[in-house]
Amino acid sequence: MTAPDSSTDPAFSDLGFGLNADRRVLLVADMVESVRLMQRHEWETTQRWRSLVQTLVQDVLPAHQGTLVQRRGDGLMLEFESVTGAAAAAFECHRRADAANAGQPGDQHIVLRMGLHQAEVLADGIDLYGAGVQLTHRLAALAQPGETLCTAEVRDELTDGLHASVCDKGERLLPGQEDPVRVYQLQPVGDAPRNLLRWAPESLLPRIAFVAAQRYTNPDWNTVCQLVVTELTAAASRVTSWRVISALSTRRLTAQGLQQLDAQSEQRVADYVVQVGWGHSDSTPVISLRCTDVRRQQAVWQQDVIAPPHAWVASQEGLAADMARDLATTLLAREVHIAHDSALHSLPGYALLLAAIGLAHQTTQQSAMRAATILVKHREIIHTFCEELGV
Repeated sequence: MTAPDSSTDPAFSDLGFGLNADRRVLLVADMVESVRLMQRHEWETTQRWRSLVQTLVQDVLPAHQGTLVQRRGDGLMLEFESVTGAAAAAFECHRRADAANAGQPGDQHIVLRMGLHQAEVLADGIDLYGAGVQLTHRLAALAQPGETLCTAEVRDELTDGLHASVCDKGERLLPGQEDPVRVYQLQPVGDAPRNLLRWAPESLLPRIAFVAAQRYTNPDWNTVCQLVVTELTAAASRVTSWRVISALSTRRLTAQGLQQLDAQSEQRVADYVVQVGWGHSDSTPVISLRCTDVRRQQAVWQQDVIAPPHAWVASQEGLAADMARDLATTLLAREVHIAHDSALHSLPGYALLLAAIGLAHQTTQQSAMRAATILVKHREIIHTFCEELGV
């Protein structure tokens, strides 16, 4: 990377600082399920997160020649003088987070996931910029709860069995990256594999998003719909254990916008979408609620609620909570019904499916074609199995 001369760059002439290229070791740490934790236990989670960050900054970073570069509400970007120091600090961060969870209910644990990368970045004395910074964030987002992932640039400077236990996770296509990135998992030497499965049930729960059905020409209607979206999102987070997409993430989206976002992404934003619409009955507003199973494109729940806007914010146990409970009861019954009606996979089917997944992680055309062939065969086995069961 060749940096331009920032002293003559008009973009920086009024800022009083220059832009330089430098090679850095970066570690990004994110709090897992931060939206859910904040919506359900905002005060407690904020206090515990601040305490953990203070411990990391005061105790962990100085011991491993690290500094805090950037602090977000639910994440940190750290910089280290060496790769070995960064890896050791990552392990210590996980240990400090685990220790801070002692005595806390399982659904209130603060768990970290981390990405570690070494690259040439742009620095101006205030922040860091560039593709290397973005890649580090993407790596942290890829990590499982309690996991640290790194790139080949980091792996090459670590001795397996001395600095860390290294596991090759293969090549991965990360968002925004044109080429696949080789990813490695890091664990402390001698440690048993982290029990990531204790968080797995949470990640398997359906995701629900509340959005405005459309944008109305009357701004007051839009305000009321967004109010209902916000209250339903908060109520659903309190009365259900399912994953609720935050109102902040959906406030600028309508149902149509959410569909477009799904079409552009490799993964659905939500499994269920509840559309909030506006209507009238005489002079009283009617809020129309429609829930769709995005996976199957089926309408599964609807309510037309005749009530003034203030009824939605009367209390935590008001109208929004009642609607959220009714929705949760309906969706739970639906998920149980789907599970009962789904045919069990055969052992050969599982074997083929795992083989196809392994090939899909590779990047050659031959591997992709082989994976497609196996998936077709897997489908045939499941079809035969269902016929035998008479389903």
